[in-house]
Amino acid sequence: RDPGVMGDVSDPYVTAQVGEMLQQTPTINNDLNPVWKERNQFAFNVLDHQMDRYLYLEVMNSNMMRDDSLGKIKLDTRSIEAGHWNHYRLKLDEGQGGELEFDVYMKPAEPCKPHGHKDELIGRAEVGMSQFYPHGFEGTVPLFLEEKATQGVLDVFIEVHPQGVKLDPKGP
Repeated sequence: RDPGVMGDVSDPYVTAQVGEMLQQTPTINNDLNPVWKERNQFAFNVLDHQMDRYLYLEVMNSNMMRDDSLGKIKLDTRSIEAGHWNHYRLKLDEGQGGELEFDVYMKPAEPCKPHGHKDELIGRAEVGMSQFYPHGFEGTVPLFLEEKATQGVLDVFIEVHPQGVKLDPKGP
């Protein structure tokens, strides 16, 4: 609730951010249960899964001097099922018990188009098991060709789901 200078209620708008890309809905004045019917669809290119890993949504209250946050949502883009609309109704963090209802569509990446040239090895990447076990690994790994570093890098995301290990107490 926003008592405001004139005793009005909240004037909400929503910001949506992925990586450095930030977009926002229009402000709806004096409404505690706003529904955005226009300028409420945003497109983001998720190119770098480290930088663009999360969709941040924040409900803001527009004020004359300084806008206030009414609550936030952080959604991992890896949890969004690709290829169809996903409906969410989530409680806002750091707010006063509000929630946000929204839909997200994650368009799968286009498959690589066939090309007229022969594939060639541009480098090899090595990640030691100790770097990603047991919690996974996310990062950039340099590429090597004929034991020499190249200009290339490989963005890697490895998720590990241990299923249990049985060890022989007697050893090998």
